[in-house]
Amino acid sequence: MATITSPAGETIEVVSDEDFMELYDVRGPDLNIWNPKMPLLKSLWFGGMVEDSISGRATKILWERARSHGYKAAVTGVASLLQQNALKGCVDRETNGKRTYWYRLARLPQSWADKLVALTPKVKPPAQSEEEKPSNPEPVAVAVSHPEDVPEDVAAAVARELLAEVVRIINAPPPQPQVVTEQSPDPEVLERLSKALEYGQKLRRELSETGDELRAVKQERDTLRQRLHIAEANMDKALGDGRRFVDEEVRKQLGKIMSARPTTTKGDDDAG
Repeated sequence: MATITSPAGETIEVVSDEDFMELYDVRGPDLNIWNPKMPLLKSLWFGGMVEDSISGRATKILWERARSHGYKAAVTGVASLLQQNALKGCVDRETNGKRTYWYRLARLPQSWADKLVALTPKVKPPAQSEEEKPSNPEPVAVAVSHPEDVPEDVAAAVARELLAEVVRIINAPPPQPQVVTEQSPDPEVLERLSKALEYGQKLRRELSETGDELRAVKQERDTLRQRLHIAEANMDKALGDGRRFVDEEVRKQLGKIMSARPTTTKGDDDAG
């Protein structure tokens, strides 16, 4: 089983896309729809577990945290998104009725894990201070000739060259600091980027609102379907009671007709 560690220090299981879809009944297009789910996943990826063990309002805390990652919908949309099979497979939770005590990012499909890792800034290792550096560096072997092996004229020439180099260094002017001029960005480019950003945010809001409306329509459809089933059951019961009542009345009338004695008219008796 492959695992990765989130920036919050939590260990998260990584499942291949094919196994994830089979385990949690997720369709391929659901994995490709990344933007609506991104703020919730990023808030758990970067911030870690969301917990409210006292009042059970972890959903609201998650919503408030997700807003900093670009989530625009109302708090009621969080619960609806987390009911989708894909997010139900990623996020573990503890609930009791309408109260939710914690959410935790437990696993991810491979493609989503790659996206979150790509969004995570690389952290450079801290620079080693002077105190942390090794106090006893390994000695470096340097070959030194014996002074008596160097001729006096060569030693004098080397000394003169070293002295001249020291004088040049002392008399050299101090280096001028390099002034880095920051080029102003092109106003047209900034305007295009601003418009593109506003358009992208507008599309995200419309997509979120469309998702909320679609979920509301589905909920209303399920309610109407349930009412239809109840009405059909009541109609079947009423029809059954009506049939039984008609059958009983028919049997009563037939019983009366069969038990009645035949009567003779006066004309019949005279004829006899």
